[in-house]
Amino acid sequence: LAELNLKQGSVLAAQGKLSRAREYLETAVKLDGSNSDAWLTLAQVEYQSEDYAEALKSLETYQSKGGEMNGGEYSLLASIQLFTGNYKDAQKSCDEAIKKEGGDEGEIFFLRCKADYFLKDYAACGQDAQKALDAGYDYNECMTMKAAACEGVKDYAGVLAVLMQMIDDGVEDSEVYQNALAAANEAKDYAAQEKILLRLLEYETDLDT
Repeated sequence: LAELNLKQGSVLAAQGKLSRAREYLETAVKLDGSNSDAWLTLAQVEYQSEDYAEALKSLETYQSKGGEMNGGEYSLLASIQLFTGNYKDAQKSCDEAIKKEGGDEGEIFFLRCKADYFLKDYAACGQDAQKALDAGYDYNECMTMKAAACEGVKDYAGVLAVLMQMIDDGVEDSEVYQNALAAANEAKDYAAQEKILLRLLEYETDLDT
């Protein structure tokens, strides 16, 4: 019966019906508390439901029941730890995830980059953002974190360089242009300001046509 509840919960979770999925999975672990797969699936659903405290408890129970922690499981743990403010633990979980198989390397480095940022380790943040980018993680998110790392140490020329790279690479986003203008102003790079204003004008003109 526990396996049937686990299967039904997994199907509902795949369909995005998280509330109903959780009911079945909670029943599954009540019927068979030793079923590590049920605990892991429950943790995943709780995480998707943004109930991070319960997700952490369920994942810890999964571990205590002998569940194997591969790259994907450590990535999930790192994500939960980020949302619960356990940034040092998130760094450690990312380090473990990198050593294991089954994880998305780009995602792992990006998670670590975010933990670095919250711990104000801006040098590591920039490095991990680049590693995430090199591993194929989302370009805009990685570049945004690289810019944030530069801003953390008030390296406005560095912020400007990252944002100008984004613009030159074809990123068309008014927020990127506005942030680049602000960075150029802080860096007192008036030539860059003029270039950005011209590009912003072209961008807004294209939007109007």
